[in-house]
Amino acid sequence: MSKKLGVRAVIINDSQLIMVEHVEKGHGAFYIFPGGGLEDQESIFDATVREVAEETNLVVIPEAIIYIRETRMGENMGVEFYVKCRLESGELNLGHDPEKDSQVLKSVSDVPLDKLQDIKWFPEELRGVLFNDVKIDTSAFRYLGVHDF
Repeated sequence: MSKKLGVRAVIINDSQLIMVEHVEKGHGAFYIFPGGGLEDQESIFDATVREVAEETNLVVIPEAIIYIRETRMGENMGVEFYVKCRLESGELNLGHDPEKDSQVLKSVSDVPLDKLQDIKWFPEELRGVLFNDVKIDTSAFRYLGVHDF
């Protein structure tokens, strides 16, 4: 059994979320928060800053872990940390995913919070809570449970 640690950046900018569009076999096109796996000796916040820069060309300041989500695919386990970030600088442009041989990132967008119901995005566990959670103090986080693939 292998265990992987990952991060996802929840970046709120003027009532919009910064999200990347992925296209993957079996899933088609969908939006997801920028992020990826931790590298050796990397902290959760350092990984968040690096992944956002790689995928969006933005510089962010991580503020708090607001969600934790466990994943399971067969015997492989993972833990994703959702980190609320503040935008510091940069111009929103599609970056790349250096860990993937074929590019799955197709676009990067500012998605208005009130348009989230109109697009296909993951993780499903956040659909009912994210809209309200981004409006309140996020000093506490929400455990999202284990998601089986």
